[in-house]
Amino acid sequence: MTSNPLGLATALTTAALFTSTASAQSGVTLMPVQDTTLYESATGALANGSGASIFVGRSGGTSGSAARRALLQFDLTGALPPGAVILAAELVLFVEQTSATAPTTAFVHRVTSPWLEGSVAAPGNGGNGGPAVAGETTWLHRDFPNVLWANPGGDFDPTPSFTFELPITGAAPTGSPTGLVADLKNWIANPATNFGWLIKTDELAASTSRRCASREAAAMPPELRISYLNPGQTGNFGLPCNVGGSASQRFLLGIGVGPATGGSFIPLVYATGPANALGATFVSLGVDPVGTPLFPGCSAWLPLTGLLIRDSLFATDGSGTAQTGFGVPINAPGYLIGIQGVAIDTTAMGFTLSNACVLLTQ
Repeated sequence: MTSNPLGLATALTTAALFTSTASAQSGVTLMPVQDTTLYESATGALANGSGASIFVGRSGGTSGSAARRALLQFDLTGALPPGAVILAAELVLFVEQTSATAPTTAFVHRVTSPWLEGSVAAPGNGGNGGPAVAGETTWLHRDFPNVLWANPGGDFDPTPSFTFELPITGAAPTGSPTGLVADLKNWIANPATNFGWLIKTDELAASTSRRCASREAAAMPPELRISYLNPGQTGNFGLPCNVGGSASQRFLLGIGVGPATGGSFIPLVYATGPANALGATFVSLGVDPVGTPLFPGCSAWLPLTGLLIRDSLFATDGSGTAQTGFGVPINAPGYLIGIQGVAIDTTAMGFTLSNACVLLTQ
């Protein structure tokens, strides 16, 4: 199960709900520069580097059961401007076909050796692979026929960076788990270590294999979606929630567009909150990309284990609106700062949390 049930698209769409201010955060969508499937084989003679599909899981049927593992690599060189900080990121696969009758968990591992995509396009739907030729990656080879993996089935970190759910069919977004973001940050800082990800299941049960669109597919290829801030930018993150109040009420926090330079004052506007309520703005270094559940369906988007400071107090008017602001620290460039508000809903004997806002000091 993914560690971020909201998903990147949901977690970053709060700005669309609030039109009083605009979000300046940036985003980029990348396709793999190479992808392929490792077909379990004693001879390592099966490949599908240029096929329209990649496969994950264990096959089944009268011909026996064999594991399939997908490899994907994204080129992050120049994908983000210098000094940018990643807010969230997700990998999205599209499941085209399976004989499975239930979703299954996929494990994503960092690959630790270089490999090649190759030119073979397996016949049919690609499920059985095709005869490997020179330059292919197979179960035994990272460069067929002479360069072997150190371990059959690929060289990868045994501890998965993150997991996500493969449905029976349709889009399979990972959300924005911390391990995915950590891998991206590490590869941006150390591009020579970027050999991509290997995706596998627990490979215990047969007939769990999924056929997913590859980068050569006519539609729905794998995508890596990254949301980030440039120095001086502001943006929105997460979703509002209520405890004890109206489930339909959305206490929205909007942040003025930067530049978030030292000494500047960034306006904050709260809207559609409880009427005539007292509230407080809290700030922290960074945001929690997963969110810390406080109550069912209600999360704090600021890291509760780090430095958390109560900033301004405010009072909403009869329409649930309040205006305040945040003073950007002087001589502190390059800090990611998260902001979230809470208001007491006295009429419903509860409280409401806003979405979070973020800024990267300049």
